[in-house]
Order: sequence, then structure tokens, then C-alpha cells
Amino acid sequence: MRRVGQVADEAQAARLVDYLLTRGIPAEAAEGEGGVDVWAVDEDRLEDARAEVAAFNAAPDDPKYAAAASAAKAAREEKLSADIAYRKQQVKVRRRFEGPRSTTLTVVLAAACCMVSLVTVFGAEQKQIVAELLISEDFKPNADGWHSRLPEVASGQVWRLFTPALMHGSPLHLLFNMMWLWQLGRLIEFRRGPVRYVALTVFLAVSSNLIQFVWAGPFFYGYSGVVCGLVGYALVFGREADPALRLNQQTTVIFLVFLVFMATARGGNIANAAHFGGLAMGLLAGGVDALLSRR
Repeated sequence: MRRVGQVADEAQAARLVDYLLTRGIPAEAAEGEGGVDVWAVDEDRLEDARAEVAAFNAAPDDPKYAAAASAAKAAREEKLSADIAYRKQQVKVRRRFEGPRSTTLTVVLAAACCMVSLVTVFGAEQKQIVAELLISEDFKPNADGWHSRLPEVASGQVWRLFTPALMHGSPLHLLFNMMWLWQLGRLIEFRRGPVRYVALTVFLAVSSNLIQFVWAGPFFYGYSGVVCGLVGYALVFGREADPALRLNQQTTVIFLVFLVFMATARGGNIANAAHFGGLAMGLLAGGVDALLSRR
């Protein structure tokens, strides 16, 4: 901003500043020695501004200067509206980029897994509690395989569709799943918000549990199906909609090694159907969410 001249008083300065604005020369006035100084905001228009100040001082009562007041007022109001709209848009863009700032639900889920696993002594004790948290107590398959009706769920015990995810068979089993939950769950909740995160978690838990039940019956528990689903979700949504969720190559390789190791391991009650089913459901959820986000 440069000083381009001086006028006699504040009234003249106001008329001149209004007129300059209508000429596309933003200016400001400030009290100076012997009068009111006029300062041009745009340094590319300094010569034009100086010429206009000289012309004004030669004929300060010219009617064109008084007539510029209404046009200048309209120009200022238009600029103010544009500035407000721009700032609102910047806020929207920033919020969209930063995402919701909360990881409370991940902490609650991790605490629930730890508490249930400890109360059931990792499935070794509290048999009645374990049985009530399994997807079903109907342990005998019929001629066509395991009962698909889930009688307890049909009678209203809908929590059984989710609660197998909260139990774990050993401290190592719990630790492994909580490490993945802590890394992926917090990130997804942070980026996508609590509502989408809850919906995604419930969807992954229920779908992976049902797939495992249909494949091998009700003897399973663990958060691995949800973890695999979170990986699948991040793989697709991170690539298609939000780079902040994109998994790096090292994490992806570690996950694939884990998946292959579990699928080929012998012994134990490994819920591979839940693992692969959860991964498939996570890939599906990530694709659908990315499509909705783009729209």
C-alpha cells in the first residue's frame, strides 16, 4: 500500500475513496500532516491513483464524486458477501479434509473386548456367560448343516450376532486384535466420524459372524473378522476417496502374511471364514462408501 496524495479533510477523503473504488482502485484514507493522506491498496494502479487524486484536488466539488457514494456502497456489500461465502466454503473444505476429530468409540470397543475376555478368563471359565455370548447354543448340526435359523436370535437375543467379536481365546489373541483395532479403528473413526464408524463396525461384526457360523458352526469368537473388515474398508476407501486412510505397503504385506498364515495353520479353532468374510464385507463397504462420498 502506497501514499498517492493528500486532500483537505475527511469529507473530501470519503468522496474520493468512494470514487476510486468505482474506478477499480481500492484506497484508504488516514490523517496526515496538513490534511488527510490517501493510500492506494493496489500497487499496480499507483499512477492511475495519483492522477485521480490530482484531478480531485483540481475540482473537489464535481458532482461525479458525490454520485459515486451509492455505487461504492453496493460494491463493498457485494465484496463482503463474496468474502463471507468464500470463508464458509473454506470451512467446509477444511472440515471435509480433516474429518471428525474423535476416537472415543474405538477406546470403548477396545475396553469392552478386554473386559469380556478377562471376565470369561479367555473362554476357559464362566461357561454360562460364554454360552450366552456365542452366536448360538444350538451346537448340533442337522442333516443340511448347522441350523441357519439361530433360534436364540429369533427369540430376541440379537446381541449374539455381535458379542462373539468381544471374546478372545488367549491374551495373545486379544493383544493381536487390539493392536490392529487401535491403529485402524481410531483412524477410520477419526476420518469418517462416529455414526459411520458404528454402522461399519456393526455391519462387519454381524456379517463376519454369520459367515463363520454358516461355514463352521457357533464355536468361534474374536475381533479378527472386524479387523479384517477394517483393513478391507481402508484399502478401498483410502484409494478411492480419502488418501489419509490409504494403507502403506508394509502394513498391507503384514496383513496378507497374517491372513495366509491363519488360513494354512493347523490345529486350533481358527475362524478363517470370519477372516475372509470380514475382508470381503470391508471391501464392499469401502466401495459403497466411496461411491456415496463422491456423489
